Amino acid sequence: MSTNTAGYYRRMQSAIEELLVLRGTLTREEIDAQVAAMEARNYKRGAVLVARAWVDADYRARLLANPKAAAAELGIDIGPIPIVIIENTPDTHNVIVCTLCSC
Repeated sequence: MSTNTAGYYRRMQSAIEELLVLRGTLTREEIDAQVAAMEARNYKRGAVLVARAWVDADYRARLLANPKAAAAELGIDIGPIPIVIIENTPDTHNVIVCTLCSC
């Protein structure tokens, strides 16, 4: 992305945020809190879940049955996004690509 393009998107983001605040849809604090939550997301949260499932069969079963509750056991708040856990088998290895954000 060129610097010019990045600047355009930053201006658009600022304009949308300003409209949301002016219309009373969101407060500046709510926007800032959501941005902070998104920036805090990274691959390490998923890695913790996977590593625990590799070494703890009971946890793996709980993770497959109820991902949000199993994540909460490790202090990970998944939030409102849907999460699906798919287990690899000897015959099937899954590759999951998230295209919604840069998590």
